[in-house]
Amino acid sequence: MKTKTSLIATALTLALFGSANADTYIVDINGSTAGRAGVHNAVYALLSTAPYTGISGAYVTGTGITGLSDAKYGLYKATYNAGADTLIVRTSFLGSAEGVRVVADAPQLAAAYMNPSVSTAALPAVTSSGQSQASGTLIGASAETVTELGFSDVFQTSTIYQTNIFGDIGGEEVNVGIIPFKYFRNRGATKPTNITSIAAKALWTGNGAMKLSVFTGDPADATSTVYATGRNASSGSRITFQAEMGIGVFKSTSQYTGVLTGTNTAITAAGNGGHSSGIDVANTLSGVNTTFAGQPIISYLGASDWDTAVAGSATECTYNGVPYSVAAVQNGSYTFWGYLHMFKGDLSAKPEAEAFYDALKAKMLADPGISVGLLKDDTAMKVKRSSDGGRVFPK
Repeated sequence: MKTKTSLIATALTLALFGSANADTYIVDINGSTAGRAGVHNAVYALLSTAPYTGISGAYVTGTGITGLSDAKYGLYKATYNAGADTLIVRTSFLGSAEGVRVVADAPQLAAAYMNPSVSTAALPAVTSSGQSQASGTLIGASAETVTELGFSDVFQTSTIYQTNIFGDIGGEEVNVGIIPFKYFRNRGATKPTNITSIAAKALWTGNGAMKLSVFTGDPADATSTVYATGRNASSGSRITFQAEMGIGVFKSTSQYTGVLTGTNTAITAAGNGGHSSGIDVANTLSGVNTTFAGQPIISYLGASDWDTAVAGSATECTYNGVPYSVAAVQNGSYTFWGYLHMFKGDLSAKPEAEAFYDALKAKMLADPGISVGLLKDDTAMKVKRSSDGGRVFPK
């Protein structure tokens, strides 16, 4: 790969000599699975318009543009600088804590971390649906596998990765939107209909199983058991959940996991472990029905995964007696939400990545993923909070 040069230097070379060797630049994005659909939509829209000439190849682990909300990985190839250079954007959404780690600690990542099955060398042409499938092998670990941008649905202070990304090294953390969360019960279950923060805290800090009567207040429900499922410790969704429920972001919890497809007849105790993606949680709630001895299973999901849960006949629950609505979040009566944070490291030596970051930040602030349930932090949002799970108060 050629040495990176600034856009200004490249433009001057073209002006002076009329031609230049084409350069290829790679920008890697990691982080929040709850925010992945909004990020994918923004990247695709950004690379489809000026100053980028347009996407010449693309891949997501989904089906067409409608698969963006489910995609853990993405790969886009576009041209810019009047078509003289190539920009490749790779995305890998493995959790919010990871989104902070890869920017704050700047590790060199193995190629398989980004995507084990896609090649940047020969991306297929974009189809009419906006996406294409591909296979191959990624570029090996190199200086290009140090992540430039990260996304998280929690503050850096809610993670164990505390390396300063600000100050002299030129990093930044920006809130680009709001991710609301809902509770769901599994397919076939009729109860519970409401989840309180007190009951949720007791369930997840116990052994992950508790009498249904604790949730409903009906002694007749003492013969049924509610089971908890959820995300792993790298998940910002889980950190948001633990903060909101008063568990504490660094505490261990207990929960169960299940088969991700089909009809489950059993679930497995996972201890402090959990699913690596919200889509896996949604599929578990969809795949577990009343054949599991009639026992309900509940979990929390970020907005990007609601449609999958609903399509699988999982049912939304109210939270502390309040049904979810955009207005309820905006006026402060529904408090199960967090910010989508965008991080960057020091990009002073990568002006093309800095320019891409600025453009993507502007795109995300204008639309963090409204079509998939994320909200703008604009004047309609009458409240704010200064920490995950912290007090919601007027702006």
